[in-house]
Amino acid sequence: MMKTNLWRIAVISTLLLVGCRAHQASLEHLREPIQSPPPDVDGEAWKVKSLNLPKTHIEESLVVYLAYSSRDPFSLPPIALLAESPLSLKACWQPKATTIQHELQRYPLEQLHLKGMISRDAQHTALLQTPNGKVIAVAEGQPVGVNYGRVMRVSATQIEINESLPDGLGCWKRREVKLVLQQPSLDIEKSK
Repeated sequence: MMKTNLWRIAVISTLLLVGCRAHQASLEHLREPIQSPPPDVDGEAWKVKSLNLPKTHIEESLVVYLAYSSRDPFSLPPIALLAESPLSLKACWQPKATTIQHELQRYPLEQLHLKGMISRDAQHTALLQTPNGKVIAVAEGQPVGVNYGRVMRVSATQIEINESLPDGLGCWKRREVKLVLQQPSLDIEKSK
């Protein structure tokens, strides 16, 4: 069985090599019509016409690269390099890493809507609606949003939330966000 396979491989290889040697005639007969003039054109005119190519004037101008002073687009900006260097370990505020304890910590503040207020003994509680339509009551001090937000103050018309956002350089910046209660517009039609 093994000898039969070797014999077949040898025969096929020999046929392929013999096939490569076939039809190796000279290509001179193909080059001749291209170089000789057509029958209706004078031979001298053909040579002159083919040799007198239009002269092109190539002006070598000096190209000056002016963007050496610009930032290299393939490298980090200097401020990012400073933030990565071990010498610039700045002491900046970092939020405490916490796990999600409240349902409102799963949604960005942009997706939460203030839908109403509940007041009892001058104590206000806000009603926030989540993107899936669920309304949740929040009071001062409760966590809200994905960026370490915390309800700082609840009034009759709005809530103030302190949120911490990363600055991209390893530090965090605090910002104050206000969610305002939208008053429904009243369309009063005069009856006749």
